[in-house]
Amino acid sequence: MEASVLGLVSGETKSPVPLQSVVVEANINLYTAQLSSTLSYYNDSECPIEAVFRLILEQSYAVVGLKASIDGRSVTAEILDRESAAQNYNDSLTSGQTAALVEEKTEDVLSVSLGNLPPHSKAEIYLRLVGELNTESDGRVRFSLPAVFKPRYTPLGSSEPLAPIPSSGSEQIEYATVPAVNTCTLVIDNAKDIAGITSPTHDIQLVTNSSGDKITVSVCGKELKQDLVVLIQHKEMHKPKVTLEDGDRSTNDFMSHPAIMFSFFPEFPCEDMKCEFVFVVDQSGSMEGVHIISARETLVLFLKSLPQGSFFNVIGFGSDYIPLFESSRPYEQENVDLAEKYANDMEASLGETELLPPLKHIFGQDAVPGAYRQVFVITDGAVSNTHDCVELVKRNAHHSRCFTVGIGSGASTVLVEGLAKAGNGTAEFVKEGEKTGMQAKVIRSLKCAMQPAVTNPSVEFRHNTRSVYVLHGPISLPPIFNGHKVVVYGVLKMTTKDCQGLKGEVIFRGVQSGKPLSFSVPYDLSVDSRAASQTIHHLAAKAIIRDWESLQEDQQKIVKLSIESGVLSTYTSFVAVSDDGICTPFQQPMRTWDIQPSSYGASDKMDDQPPSSTFASYLKRSFSYLTEGLFSQKPKNHRLKEVAVCMVSDDSPVTTKQVNWSGMLYEVVKLQRIDGSWSFDDHLATVLGKKREELKEACPVECLGTMAEVWATALSLTHLRVKYASRQEEWELLGLKAERWLQLQSLPLPLTLNEVYSAARKIVG
Repeated sequence: MEASVLGLVSGETKSPVPLQSVVVEANINLYTAQLSSTLSYYNDSECPIEAVFRLILEQSYAVVGLKASIDGRSVTAEILDRESAAQNYNDSLTSGQTAALVEEKTEDVLSVSLGNLPPHSKAEIYLRLVGELNTESDGRVRFSLPAVFKPRYTPLGSSEPLAPIPSSGSEQIEYATVPAVNTCTLVIDNAKDIAGITSPTHDIQLVTNSSGDKITVSVCGKELKQDLVVLIQHKEMHKPKVTLEDGDRSTNDFMSHPAIMFSFFPEFPCEDMKCEFVFVVDQSGSMEGVHIISARETLVLFLKSLPQGSFFNVIGFGSDYIPLFESSRPYEQENVDLAEKYANDMEASLGETELLPPLKHIFGQDAVPGAYRQVFVITDGAVSNTHDCVELVKRNAHHSRCFTVGIGSGASTVLVEGLAKAGNGTAEFVKEGEKTGMQAKVIRSLKCAMQPAVTNPSVEFRHNTRSVYVLHGPISLPPIFNGHKVVVYGVLKMTTKDCQGLKGEVIFRGVQSGKPLSFSVPYDLSVDSRAASQTIHHLAAKAIIRDWESLQEDQQKIVKLSIESGVLSTYTSFVAVSDDGICTPFQQPMRTWDIQPSSYGASDKMDDQPPSSTFASYLKRSFSYLTEGLFSQKPKNHRLKEVAVCMVSDDSPVTTKQVNWSGMLYEVVKLQRIDGSWSFDDHLATVLGKKREELKEACPVECLGTMAEVWATALSLTHLRVKYASRQEEWELLGLKAERWLQLQSLPLPLTLNEVYSAARKIVG
């Protein structure tokens, strides 16, 4: 595919971009995914180039392989300690050889460099990754893939790993953005265990192979126009499972031993708790548009879903922070009305993303006596002091839990997951264009916050012989909530490679509401089936390396495991060097391409702009078009620094798709009172699409006084059940409040609540 087709051009010179396409293939087995990504380059210039491509990678993923080809010639790759790999790469460029380097810049930023690509030459880099998949609250396994790799607020000249590479001296730097994913194909194993496969973002096609054990999922259309999400429902999602994987018997290192994955999706009995809820919402400039609109509606839904007897506060943050109340107030109608007004007035007008000050404000106050503090953080970006934010949350975890929601592909998984882990909460992510959006994610987190977690969870691997030592990860588990999976990996280090007669069990233990709970899952290595891959080995190594890095274990120990397992770490890099023999160094100076993460969409209007004198002004113009053209309104008081944001394609329409939560559903929710009831008035009738007199006549008894409120509440609840059944997760908690309120009301005899519901169904339709 030609660069001109994709509209990939330099921000300054408008010359074609060397990275022309991205193809992704994925293989999914239960909670694990193995991805193969092909990056295709072409140097359409008269001088050699270096293309540096950085992308935001989910923290649960790890790079486990690198291959490359230059004009059809294969290039060998190896994993080395970081310094040696960088030295090999630079020496190769100096000698005129083509080379590739893959390294972690941070825990969630990956850098791919291709250097000395000769003039008019083609190259392909093949990356292999493994990852652990998240789940929805109903147990569906969630695979997500960004259509393009999204930007974060990153000032030019910043030390952040996503900041543009600055020009120096005579060195030529070209800037551009990565193209959208051209092709994505998924293959799902163990098809007989699958109850259903759906996508809330794309039309997909499902094909089962002849043996019935694999399902291929294809996306309709040539390339992804928005983030892809695929949801996989398993038949026995609550049943604890043990998945085994054979070792490579030709080696004598980490990969030679059998590996095991223990997983389950919990469903424990639980009771509600009295809580103080603090809703912390990002109002920085990057939230402009659909994100801030969704945040407003989510805050209203959050307020309506809180239990009576609780306390709450709302804090907006950016470069500064604005609390609704100086301290949390009781959940009373007057306070909720003020909070709804705050929500309606929220703008993405507070500059950049500074989360530490509002967190200090929250934890600097005493918790409400007798209530457990629950902090909810919603953000679409990253911060420069992630470690400080995480440590602050960790220091206060004895009296406060922290739940997080990351919006879009630009949200830092290190920040979002780090805060949740430190605060004994949960982390959720919302992708662009996803039909189940921010509202459902926040309500899912709220359900967790209202239940006591299973604390002090632990996993023990026990065997019928002492000749087995289990190296497992993660070493420690966070508190466990219903609706959130548990996965632990183990590598069975054995004195012999013979598994005959080797049996074992995984024992899970924990404490809930002061009471111990435990269960075990047996397995037999001599007869149980094995997974035909190395994915579990790789994920086990990833978990163990992450544990060792957090515990600041000896660096050489981490490097050794990283090299043995082939899993990239903070201290190692993949390097591939062309083996063409003696190479003549190029006489022309090498041009460097800095290929940035990208925003969605593009427009012909971009080409109408005059060429800019600097890349910074080009970026500013790009972002100005994005905010003013896409959302048809200028950001208010938006203090925007020069940021690394570009358009992707000249021929792709601007993507404005959002979760359509606004409208009648939102209007019905807004009218509910904090006790769960609705008033019978003209506004409700309009929202329900009826005339007030029509609704009044349909009431089974005279519609006066308390009965009018009963009738209004039954109508509203029935409307939600009938019209928005597919989105019950969003309104489930406020629906339970309404149902409880109705059950407490005294109806005129002999009328029953079932008869009221029946009459409501007839009029609602």
